Amino acid sequence: MHATLARQLKRLLDRLPDATHVVELDQLRVFLQAHGAPPALRKIADGLPDLLGRVEQTYSQFERDVTLRTRSLRVSSEEFIKVNTTLRTNWSRETAISELKVLLSHLRQDAAVGTQAHPPTTWRCWWTRSQNGSPAGNAAIRVAAFTPIWPTGSTRWTSMPLSA
Repeated sequence: MHATLARQLKRLLDRLPDATHVVELDQLRVFLQAHGAPPALRKIADGLPDLLGRVEQTYSQFERDVTLRTRSLRVSSEEFIKVNTTLRTNWSRETAISELKVLLSHLRQDAAVGTQAHPPTTWRCWWTRSQNGSPAGNAAIRVAAFTPIWPTGSTRWTSMPLSA
């Protein structure tokens, strides 16, 4: 017998149901028939074993459904986590590529301007890793700034836009 049904019957009967409850239901039917109980009451007594069996099956089916639903949610959650990680990695990579393209564009512009006046002899670049601990590794590197070092010893800063 299902544990929940057994607990409910224990509350009702003040004892755990066992094999004797089938015998007691038979005795109830015999008693009702012997004492001329109305047919509706006898029909209830006849249907009690079937009712208890159906209630037990319902409890068992509910437990199976809960188990399947829990397993399905766990699998779905794991799949969503994997997809989210992949999206985050791809986004970090795409952002890094975009920022490097902007940096290259700025370098080309500054190089074109620098060749006319003072061509830079060296470029100094700073890199920062993403602060969210992204698993993308090197793809999460952000270009923070670059400094051309001019022959005159002066430096000119050009800030790069950083991703949030």
